[in-house]
Amino acid sequence: MGKRCFFDITIGGEAAGRMVFQLFDADAPRTSENFRALCTGEKGPIPEHDEWQIHFKGSKFHRVIPGFMCQGGDFTVGDGTGGWSIFGDKFDDEPFTHSHSRAGLLSMANAGPNTNSSQFFITTQDAPHLNGKHVVFGKVLKGMNVLRKIEGTPTGKFDVPESDVVIANCGTLEDGEDDGVQTDDTDKYEDYPQDSEVALTDDEKLKAAEAIKGLGNEFFKNKNFSAAIEKYQKSIRYLTSLVPNDNNKQDIIKARIACCSNISICCLKINKPQDAKAATAEGLKLEGPDCKNTKLIFRHASALFELGKYGEAKEFATKARELSPEDSGPRDLLSKIAQKASNQKEKESKAYRKWLSNE
Repeated sequence: MGKRCFFDITIGGEAAGRMVFQLFDADAPRTSENFRALCTGEKGPIPEHDEWQIHFKGSKFHRVIPGFMCQGGDFTVGDGTGGWSIFGDKFDDEPFTHSHSRAGLLSMANAGPNTNSSQFFITTQDAPHLNGKHVVFGKVLKGMNVLRKIEGTPTGKFDVPESDVVIANCGTLEDGEDDGVQTDDTDKYEDYPQDSEVALTDDEKLKAAEAIKGLGNEFFKNKNFSAAIEKYQKSIRYLTSLVPNDNNKQDIIKARIACCSNISICCLKINKPQDAKAATAEGLKLEGPDCKNTKLIFRHASALFELGKYGEAKEFATKARELSPEDSGPRDLLSKIAQKASNQKEKESKAYRKWLSNE
């Protein structure tokens, strides 16, 4: 067994989880040692550059390409043009023993033969065109879900993540030391279906999605709304990985809509109306223009109300009330909207009177 290292990742300032790596130090000893020491920061600063510690901590993933890889390790410049190794500016390639055969492999980024420094990338699927050009020296042992979160981060020009993806902490793990990765013993499914050790059939994915949604419901009942959101989002990932056919298409859509609606109410409970609106908007899109899902429409109206979009909120709340006239939720929300409108009108009237009195 090779040495273990870890990254604690934040995305947009929020904790995303821990990735644990196992290094192939028997096959790539220098490359592995370079990565290990960069995780600990034990080598101190770069000679004659005290401002740059030879350390991954605080550096960013500066390049993310979904369906390919996530790249980081430039702790000097931060844009892919810098970096430094424990052996100096650059060091030579070791034998290309391992191929880029699957997701979760740790490999060296370079600018051509024998130009390794501190930059690395992690594959998110197989990349055979890189074989013989980049040294694979490790793999993700735990935390593929964190890698998928990084992969799913929106990017802009030059594939730079729009939200900072930061190695907030890093280090090594001793033999037998607990890796610190939190696991849910009630959930036997990988966070992302493509990372399952054995490929799942569509029937198995559908069954998994239902079971995961059920776990979300339990978290909701216990008022653990953030955990519930994670389960509902996970259920959606399994549902969207299915290939729809005439037999299951409507079931898939119905299940996705239910998860979107559940996510929205959880987001409202923890004061995240923008996320609630995004979830209900997705659900409404799946429902289509003739949507008669009162609960979904009402939750969309509630999110709009919390965002201060009272005109739009009134439109959806009115529709919800028309569909379910006996339901007190839409009626009460319409009253709140009316009160907000009255308050705004009075505020404008006072401002106008004050302006007149100053003439």
